[in-house]
Amino acid sequence: MDIALSTGHCPVDTRLMISGELNIMVSESIPENIVALIDRNEPFDIDLKDLTDIDTFGVQFLLIANRQAKTKEQPMRVINVPTEHQELFKFLHLDKHFDWEPIHDNG
Repeated sequence: MDIALSTGHCPVDTRLMISGELNIMVSESIPENIVALIDRNEPFDIDLKDLTDIDTFGVQFLLIANRQAKTKEQPMRVINVPTEHQELFKFLHLDKHFDWEPIHDNG
């Protein structure tokens, strides 16, 4: 899994881009990244465009990130959810917890 924090994207200035796997096997690298993101104290997106795998840990990570953002009154969105993971997001009713958007095709 690779995590990159970028700034300067509209309409949100801060974006956490996650590629590869978001599962229990990569759990050690997550906490410091989300803390840094939340500490920016501004709205942010979590971009899953290059996500290949997500398990219950990954879903829990997204829910915890959202809960922490809400405590600081920061809007959070999960964007570019890959097609193969959209059914999971719908089945778990993640839209009840945070805004998420499917991946957009450029073609």
